[in-house]
Amino acid sequence: MVIFRPATLRRFLLRGSAAVLAFALLGATAVLHLVSTRRDELERSTESLLREEQIADHIVAAVHREVLDAMHYLHRPRPASLARFRQEGEGVYANLTLYLFRPLSLQERMQVERIKELHQGLEVAAQSAFDLALQGRHADVEGRTQLLYERMTALQSAVDAFVSMRVADRTQLRDRQSSVLLRLLWFTRATVILTIASLILLLVSLQRRLLPRLGQLTEASRAIASGDYGARLPVEGTDELATVARSFNEMAAALQEARAELELRNVELGRTLESLRGTQRELVQNEKLSALGGMLAGLAHELNNPLASVLGNAELLSERLHDSQQAELRQVAVELADPIAHEALRARELVRNLLQFSRKSDLRRGPVSVNEAMRVAVALRSYAFAQAGLDLCLTLEPDLWIEADLQRLEQTFLNVVNNAFDALNTRGGGFLEVIGRRDAAGNVVVVFQDDGPGLTHPERVFDPFYTTKPVGYGTGLGLTLVHRFVEEVGGSVVAENDPRGGARFVLRLPAMEAPALPALPLTLEDDSPVPTGPGEEPASAGHGPATAAARATPLAGGRTSPALRVLDPGRLRVLVLDDEEPIRSLHRRLLAKLDVEVLVVASAPDGRELLEQEEVDLVISDIKMPGEIDGIGLYDWVRRERPGLAERFLFVTGDVHDPALTDLLETSPERFITKPFQVKEYLALVRRVLESPDVTQDCA
Repeated sequence: MVIFRPATLRRFLLRGSAAVLAFALLGATAVLHLVSTRRDELERSTESLLREEQIADHIVAAVHREVLDAMHYLHRPRPASLARFRQEGEGVYANLTLYLFRPLSLQERMQVERIKELHQGLEVAAQSAFDLALQGRHADVEGRTQLLYERMTALQSAVDAFVSMRVADRTQLRDRQSSVLLRLLWFTRATVILTIASLILLLVSLQRRLLPRLGQLTEASRAIASGDYGARLPVEGTDELATVARSFNEMAAALQEARAELELRNVELGRTLESLRGTQRELVQNEKLSALGGMLAGLAHELNNPLASVLGNAELLSERLHDSQQAELRQVAVELADPIAHEALRARELVRNLLQFSRKSDLRRGPVSVNEAMRVAVALRSYAFAQAGLDLCLTLEPDLWIEADLQRLEQTFLNVVNNAFDALNTRGGGFLEVIGRRDAAGNVVVVFQDDGPGLTHPERVFDPFYTTKPVGYGTGLGLTLVHRFVEEVGGSVVAENDPRGGARFVLRLPAMEAPALPALPLTLEDDSPVPTGPGEEPASAGHGPATAAARATPLAGGRTSPALRVLDPGRLRVLVLDDEEPIRSLHRRLLAKLDVEVLVVASAPDGRELLEQEEVDLVISDIKMPGEIDGIGLYDWVRRERPGLAERFLFVTGDVHDPALTDLLETSPERFITKPFQVKEYLALVRRVLESPDVTQDCA
């Protein structure tokens, strides 16, 4: 005995959907094919009609222009009018010829022939009038002119009649197409009705099989949603719905187990979310600082070029005035030239500070006592706090050490203390409490807590140039630099208002173990100031090889060193590359002190071309220059093509913090002259290269 088993839900849906889809696709394909065919025919017919109307318009317009040219010629016979008349006639003939290649009925072709005859008659009448005009028979010309107008009118009427014939043909074609489209519409309606009927039958069958069991699933889902995780579905049969019921019951059991775990994790997620919000605020702050850093880096680089010219020329002017025999000129050096050089040096330090702010600096890190740095900062401001009637309390746990730069750490603490002092001083009383300790994670935490008016916008206090102080009482960079320093040492800083009143700054810094022995300051002989002449300031230590070379071979009034005297029979040649004329002029003046031959070009391609033809002993090149290559590109070319000159290649730059120079700075820091440079630094470095053994051997 054969047992009938109902098809599974999947098979039922597949079979029913496939049947309905096949029927709908078959009908839709037939309709689309017929509609597409008729549409193409209609488009071709419409396009043909429009083209024929355009041809007719061209013929009529050309005939009008032809008659107009004939009238011009009759009025004033000129070859140009006659040429235009004939050209228009050829245009009419060419357009009439186009009709001969189109599908026309016999009557339509006869009409085209009639148009051609009328046009030929028009041209004959025009030519006859031309001949009479040339013979001076003006009375007869009037009659021919009238005939010419009559022929033109007849020609236009013939063209209109032809167009009307074509329009009538197209109208009949559209009527036939409309009839076909109407039949297609009825066929489409029938197909849609049959498709809808099939879908209704399919939906009724699905309703009988699905709705009761879906109702059970809905009730069980509502029970679980209300908190009754014991609700279960009856498992009946082996079809897909039975599988759904089993899966639902397994899900309900798993939910009971997961709910308790989820509640425990909610607390942890809340803590994580708060941490993420703090991280997001720090990322936003870092983006703001990065954008400002890029702007300041470009500004500092642009300032360095004119500043280099001002500083160099000011020092040269000061030197000449000091060497003068006239007391008045020496006084001018003291009163005017020396202050210019001094202020240029101040500007140079400002630009270097801007570059330091614009990029993460290379901190001279080492073990630093937080307690010692804090005591220094507090000692600097304790008198000001006392004079203003403010209390400054300091509570520090012992042995708080971090790895950082001591001076930068002291400046960071001092910036926060100054900010608190300015806030407290506006109200004439209050206190600042500073607490240093270790937290559970082992970090050094420094808290600055005051009872002042608090922060108006805590989320903005680290923004560059944001300040609530009056104009002239701050730049808005103090707390920004605090944020930058803390970020560079791998820590974090938070600004907030205390619920009890006042502002609170919390600095978290990675801690380190206290060193076995305290770090002792080292005094290096090379760090001593460089002796200078009258009116000059001592050169600061730490300028690298250039300063060391200046001390080893000091200049005096442009006299050459003994090492250079042996080269006097053949003067050394120095190639200078810079795209700014003031800087090139400065190079010429400075190198004139060394009694060398100076070659100057304004771009790296020009320098490469010169090096291909000339021999030089030293190349001094700016890094950023216009053209297909810059100073770095020229240096790469020299290393490939003139390797012997590569060791005598100096770079001039206004931004040694540029990431593109990192590798070259690490391998050859002695090759760089930083703009703006002092005369003695520049000359010392150039002389050191010129006095190197390879230059002497090449030129001896």
